Amino acid sequence: MESYGFLLFISGMLAFSQGQISVFAQTVPGVGSTPPTAVRYALLLKELAAVTEGRATLEERVHRYQQAYTALKRRIDAQKASCTCFNATTVAFTAHLDKDVSVLGIDQPLPFDNVTLNDGNAYDARHAQFRAPFNGTYQFYVSIATRAGYLVAADVMLNGNPVVKLRTGNQNQVNSATTGVTLTLNAGDDVWVQHDHAIADSNRLFYDEGFLTTFTGHLVNKIKLEGVRRHA
Repeated sequence: MESYGFLLFISGMLAFSQGQISVFAQTVPGVGSTPPTAVRYALLLKELAAVTEGRATLEERVHRYQQAYTALKRRIDAQKASCTCFNATTVAFTAHLDKDVSVLGIDQPLPFDNVTLNDGNAYDARHAQFRAPFNGTYQFYVSIATRAGYLVAADVMLNGNPVVKLRTGNQNQVNSATTGVTLTLNAGDDVWVQHDHAIADSNRLFYDEGFLTTFTGHLVNKIKLEGVRRHA
């Protein structure tokens, strides 16, 4: 903006100099009503030459500033295009258990079907599954709870492979467990939370108005992946 303001100032100076030239022209014989003396005529020619030279200098400076401004703008545009520090697109979700689950099936995805946030629409409540819309780094957090005297076990899954495990329960009070994981995902990768039936007697989730059993995640940063897989 400062460069643009300076260019406007220079343009104004050029217009002013043009006005001076027109004034000088009015004093040339045949134009004005009173013919100037030879001395005055010589002085006018000298001043006219000085104004013309000054205008040429201003035009050269304006041209240099225009070139510098164009080069700077190109560098800024290139930096913006290559910058991965900021995300123009928000991807974030939070989903809760909608009711108690008394029987969990083998490898059943935990039914986080009460969705309270789904910016970017990457979470599918029908399948309780998050699908990465972009290559990038993502963070996920999971909390599970069960009633006193029961066990529950679950795994955070990436494309069918466990990346984090949760275990809790079998005490004389409500039990809960929370974990988090940061993953580098390709667009199209799927993440969900799945019942781990390998733990004996693990089959019950506690709802508690949706506050104890939750699944949440968000995009941290978009990145460029070049065919490198992060997990087996």
